Amino acid sequence: MTRKLYWLAFKVGDEYKLSPYRCESRQDAMRHGMEHVLDRELVAVFAEDAGFTVDEMLDLATFMQRPGSVFLRPEE
Repeated sequence: MTRKLYWLAFKVGDEYKLSPYRCESRQDAMRHGMEHVLDRELVAVFAEDAGFTVDEMLDLATFMQRPGSVFLRPEE
């Protein structure tokens, strides 16, 4: 399996920061950001091939729905 680069966007106080993480899926990246990075709030996960610049990812992170939000879950 191929490990792909994902950018995890975290809210740290009033600032947003990006952290790279290599894994097999977006779900693995979200899990890592939510379960293993406990001193920051995960707010977004971007795939490297999405084509966003660092500035665009940081801007988008300020208003995206949080990972695991009930608004992103499929209806039952």
